[in-house]
Amino acid sequence: MTLTLPSSADVPDQTEQAVQRIRQYVGEFRPQIGMILGSGLGGLARAIENAVAIPYAALPGFPQSLAEGHAGEVVLGRLGGVELMCMRGRQHFYEGHGTSGWLL
Repeated sequence: MTLTLPSSADVPDQTEQAVQRIRQYVGEFRPQIGMILGSGLGGLARAIENAVAIPYAALPGFPQSLAEGHAGEVVLGRLGGVELMCMRGRQHFYEGHGTSGWLL
């Protein structure tokens, strides 16, 4: 597997593309909280109400999580009455992702 990493110069464009793709799924939804659900916390996403799951692969320029057991998706919805966005699985430096990809 070969990873293509964005350069720092590409990050603003790729971020805007990712935001536009997320809006295609959820419209003008504006999360109040962001969470990263790593090992052992991925199940928390099942408690999110009106959940919309978006695979990382659907987000332009978004690095893929290669760690076994990481779902590799963004989940948006409500938890305890609060609108939130969470990442089920995250990227790891040891997977070959450069730090510029983390900016997305």
